Amino acid sequence: MTPTRYSRAMIWLHWLTAAAVFALFAVGLTMTRLDFNSPLKPPLFRLHAVLGYAVLIMTVLRLYYKFRTPQPPPPPGMSGVRLALYRLVHGLLYLSLLVMGITGVGILVQSGLGPSPFFDIHALNFEVRAVNMHLTFKLAMLALVIVHVVGVLSYQATKGDVLGRMGLGKGK
Repeated sequence: MTPTRYSRAMIWLHWLTAAAVFALFAVGLTMTRLDFNSPLKPPLFRLHAVLGYAVLIMTVLRLYYKFRTPQPPPPPGMSGVRLALYRLVHGLLYLSLLVMGITGVGILVQSGLGPSPFFDIHALNFEVRAVNMHLTFKLAMLALVIVHVVGVLSYQATKGDVLGRMGLGKGK
């Protein structure tokens, strides 16, 4: 039987990932606006790294569950261009989550610090290639998150309870 909503594991991973991504954006924006010698900068960099690792791990787990457990079909009444956009945005969101995590680790490794999230921020090298990819994908991910949220809310308002599939709303 095809499920009408995602499993509890997928729902929890989705919302924990979403919360961590919003926290990453907030922490990232705050830490980049601080003076480099601010006493708040090192703990914010470390928090950003730890949250980034958590998102990377959760994304790998989500992909594992996505391919190993039954998933609900696309929302009812979705076809054509809207269905193609639904699939494209979801695929690109997974890709950007992976790329952001990998480039975050890459920044540490290319700086010669290894993969530990507990590092001396003064030893970071902001000239490494991973920095440019991280910053570029940040903008792509922000655009994708906006498109995803607008799509979900517009579908919810016009077509039905799509949020129930992710544990909110009535569900079935």
